[in-house]
Amino acid sequence: MFAGDKAVVVCAGMGKEAARRATEAVLQRIRPELIVSAGFARVLTSDQRVAEIVVPAEVFEVATKESFPTLFGSGQLWTSFQVVEDSSPPAGIKLFDCRGVDMEAAGVAEVAAAHGVPFIAVKSISDEAHFKMPPVAQFIRPDGGFQTAAFLFHVGMRPRTWPGVVALAINSNLAAEKLCGALRSLIDSRTIQGFDLNVELARVGAEVAH
Repeated sequence: MFAGDKAVVVCAGMGKEAARRATEAVLQRIRPELIVSAGFARVLTSDQRVAEIVVPAEVFEVATKESFPTLFGSGQLWTSFQVVEDSSPPAGIKLFDCRGVDMEAAGVAEVAAAHGVPFIAVKSISDEAHFKMPPVAQFIRPDGGFQTAAFLFHVGMRPRTWPGVVALAINSNLAAEKLCGALRSLIDSRTIQGFDLNVELARVGAEVAH
């Protein structure tokens, strides 16, 4: 957990439960005016590209079919309990206006809703629809951490995986750069993708007052 003058940042790890624990940890210490789930997402449609910023109006949890509205945004972000390795929608679910899939946002949204704190998700696309994901899922620890050494040893012995690993690293760096820029704008100028945080918080406050 890192605290600054304008924001508190928590590195949660991968997966819904890790994100939930991190959000609860923050709320045990402070009462923020806004909770943000920030990170990477994969897209399921071919018209989105690496490093595109997604700010959804709704977070949809694939496993439970629960939906969580955000303070502002457009389209949906889906949260999956596992790494999404291809662009096929989960069985029984139609694509609709899905702008990306992550593994954490629903956990953050659930805790924020329970505590009555406004919530948004800001995701940067790290994997395009056609991208074949390297075998990362088996190296995610139960606590949300990643077994980096074991993963590197695994792929090091399998040259066919090297192009995918290199592409993943390059795409993740591009996505991280764009994500940092979007979050910097949100923290410093309180605006992101045309939305003004001050205006949106005032709107919610007026609705609660009435």
